[in-house]
Amino acid sequence: MNFLITGGAGYIGSHIGQVLQKENHHVRIFDDFSNGLHRRTSNLFRDVLSANILDSDKLDSAMNDIDIVIHLAGKKAVGESVNFPRMYRENNVVGSKNVLDSMRRNKVDKIIFSSTAVVYAPNESGFFNENDQIAASSPYSENKIEVERMLTEYCDNFNFSSFSLRYFNVVGANSPQLSDNSVENLVPKVFKALDSGVQPEIFGNDYPTKDGTCIRDYIHISDLSELHADIIERFKVGENQIFIVTGK
Repeated sequence: MNFLITGGAGYIGSHIGQVLQKENHHVRIFDDFSNGLHRRTSNLFRDVLSANILDSDKLDSAMNDIDIVIHLAGKKAVGESVNFPRMYRENNVVGSKNVLDSMRRNKVDKIIFSSTAVVYAPNESGFFNENDQIAASSPYSENKIEVERMLTEYCDNFNFSSFSLRYFNVVGANSPQLSDNSVENLVPKVFKALDSGVQPEIFGNDYPTKDGTCIRDYIHISDLSELHADIIERFKVGENQIFIVTGK
């Protein structure tokens, strides 16, 4: 199969692309490299397009001969989304609509969307299932909810087939070349603190845990990447399938 990975030069996208290539799929990377890194594509992917998902013409060119889109392009810093909500909506929501409209024009009807477990409203148990209440806690989570709803509309109206994968924190790396460098993610934060000779900060002091700090679910990047490869035969026409993704 032929895959287009938007945000494919990012930490998650490059790992997914690597797994798909190992299974003899063709992978086309689409990334504007505002957050993605050239080192994650060099000598690994031959088909790389440097462009932004707000550019409809570039998207149309990228859709040529594509069977499935894996959509990861988007801004993801919760705090930044609070400070710049318009920028986040333009990139994450309008950009996603551009992807979907380009798919329609080019007769591509299957997409896997990288959502987030941050879409859920807090509950007392701290555990969630797909049917739990959703509620935006930031412009970032609001963007994800809006795109999920958009996917459902495209499935209902245009016979798209989609997955929306809601996961928490992704950790690990298959190689140094693909390692995580995001200042917003756990592992880079911990190593930055250790390199600076300070104790890593653990947030929270009033959670129902032994020390009051919060508990989060983590999934290894290898497991998440393999999941994408495993579900490509499980699309349902006209349905946006929504799943929480947790660690093993």
